[in-house]
Amino acid sequence: MPGGSHLTPEELDSWSDEFKNTFGPRADHVRDCEECELLVSMVSEHEARLRKLRNNRSSPPQPDCPGPETWVRVAAGLIRGEECAGLLEHAAGCDSCGAELRDAAEYVADDSPAPAQKSALPTSDSQRRRGMAAELAKRSRFKRRLRVRYLLPIAAGILISTVAGTWWMMRPSAVETASRLLAQAYDRQPPFEYRIPEAMPGTPVTLRGAEASLNDRPVEMSEAEAKIQREISRRPQDPRWRALMARADLLQGNYDPAIRTLLELRDARPKNADVLNELGRAYAVRATARSDHRQDFESAVENLNRAVQARPGNSEALFNLALLYTNIQQYSNAEEAWKRYLAVDSSGAWADQARKHLDEVVKKKSSVVRP
Repeated sequence: MPGGSHLTPEELDSWSDEFKNTFGPRADHVRDCEECELLVSMVSEHEARLRKLRNNRSSPPQPDCPGPETWVRVAAGLIRGEECAGLLEHAAGCDSCGAELRDAAEYVADDSPAPAQKSALPTSDSQRRRGMAAELAKRSRFKRRLRVRYLLPIAAGILISTVAGTWWMMRPSAVETASRLLAQAYDRQPPFEYRIPEAMPGTPVTLRGAEASLNDRPVEMSEAEAKIQREISRRPQDPRWRALMARADLLQGNYDPAIRTLLELRDARPKNADVLNELGRAYAVRATARSDHRQDFESAVENLNRAVQARPGNSEALFNLALLYTNIQQYSNAEEAWKRYLAVDSSGAWADQARKHLDEVVKKKSSVVRP
């Protein structure tokens, strides 16, 4: 675990006030730990969204506005999925419901109704109030000691909770959605054999580069690219979206901009395993595609090894490193790397690919040493 333990709820709560502009050990940890970096980014992003909800009460509720009970259930995490998403979208654009949602989050946090809701809640009598309290205690899973600022992101669509010492999100983030779209584009037209997140192995097709017809591109690639460009325009320095932009460039054969972006990300986070893996893969792909960039193989080996060192159980980086050693005919290193990979991931489609490569490497290694 880079730089010590993960941020505590208290540290995360005060991050923007106390740690944002510091360069102490905890700030170093966040730069090198993708989990804490994601949490800090989530809190910052959703606090920005919450500012849209902190509006005045000059606008009266409309006939289609949900009642206070609905917003309490949203804040408590009792309404989920598409229904929750629709309600949150409504609250973001409605002055009256935005205020109701904020009060509902405070009600859930403090365990006491806000004045405007007290008479409307279906918990006025003690028996029904105890029933609602029991339901909240059973199903909400967040701790009462967390400040309201943690409950407000719940109301904005993300539930951050401490459950058995881990953090989880209520629904996939926009970053996860874009990453999944890139994986689906890879599945349809794999441009290379190196592994990317969430994708399945396949037979590589001919790389077409940036000049390819739009009709040749998987629709998932177009959707992912549009989403990434939209988010980059909003937050141009966000490392998650910049890494996805580089991955999209690489998938489309735009090697140079992909590597430039990833070098900038590596300079900012030199120990981040995901960035190192992305960069190592990009170097390996460019070296294979371009005869004038054979020196990229050395850079690929260096960065993929650093990715494995930063996170020894990184199955994606291990697969890419083993495949790289295989492609550059370093069979002893390849054999060791494939065995390390299979020790981490012994089942599934990627493991089947690894076994095939390992068998081939062992045969080629034997033929090389045979007199």
